[in-house]
Amino acid sequence: MTSQKTAIFGGTFDTVHEGHERLFEEAKKFTRVVIGLTTDSFAKKSRNYKVKPYAKRRKTLMRHLRRFHLHANIIPLPNRFGIGTSMKDIHSIIVSEETEPVAKEINAIRRRKKLPLLKIICVPLKFALDYKKLSAEYIYFRKTDRSGHRLSKLSISLGSKNPSKINGTKKALLRIFGKNLFSLRAFSPSSGIPSQPFGRKTISGAINRAKNSYKKAKNADFGIGLESGLFSLAGRHCDILFCAVYDGQHITIGNSMGFEVPHGIVEEIKVEKSELGHVVSRMAGVKGIGKKGGAIHYLSGGLLSREQMIEQAVLCAFIPRIHRALH
Repeated sequence: MTSQKTAIFGGTFDTVHEGHERLFEEAKKFTRVVIGLTTDSFAKKSRNYKVKPYAKRRKTLMRHLRRFHLHANIIPLPNRFGIGTSMKDIHSIIVSEETEPVAKEINAIRRRKKLPLLKIICVPLKFALDYKKLSAEYIYFRKTDRSGHRLSKLSISLGSKNPSKINGTKKALLRIFGKNLFSLRAFSPSSGIPSQPFGRKTISGAINRAKNSYKKAKNADFGIGLESGLFSLAGRHCDILFCAVYDGQHITIGNSMGFEVPHGIVEEIKVEKSELGHVVSRMAGVKGIGKKGGAIHYLSGGLLSREQMIEQAVLCAFIPRIHRALH
């Protein structure tokens, strides 16, 4: 066989799912394929659940390879690199988006050893119908099946107990996932920023709330953080609400519509070191306006509400996840 027709890839393959099948499809383009199957000791270090023994995983993998009419040499993979840093007659390495950095490390080592660099073929991740990456871990815990269909309700944590934030978030999640497909729990984690943020601190506060609520919930699928802040635009200040969604690895963000806050109110906020909600509550004579229609409800004469801002921001924060799952 020529090196141009030799490809390698690796994995644990505890449960072979449709994400793995994308690797198999790419590997069919080569006449020689070497698959590194993680050893039991290496698999134990890299997984937080009990992985099947090597022999059983190898047998399952071979069965799926036959289904794809893919002939491969399966060898033990004792670490992240395996034969990738030493074998000469390899042309390509097939990876997912998540493991592409490892392939680049392998090439860096091969360069130092004066070995031919490998062509890195990156296949896209497969996403489940809940917009999370399809994984053996989720299948193991019976959250999805191997095709990505949800087997249990999504557990979502919200970094606020504010009624308007809870209601606005629920409306968005109903549009995204549908009725009875998720449970929402509310927490009150620290945002780590001033009570009235300006500019980028608003986004930092949303991210902090998302991460902290995710940690507090334990075993959550998503943590959601919401934060409103004032942004200086063309010499004016606009109130914009940001949402951050955290899944334990990745953050996506989105924001709501924005509205210009009257100059006098902004000056009061700065002088008093107060919050928009507090200042508008005093003006409106409505206690705790932020837990009701919000400043936008009062300033717009009832045309708009804070719940609408929240719903928009949550929907927008899920757009990158929805797009990746659909393409």
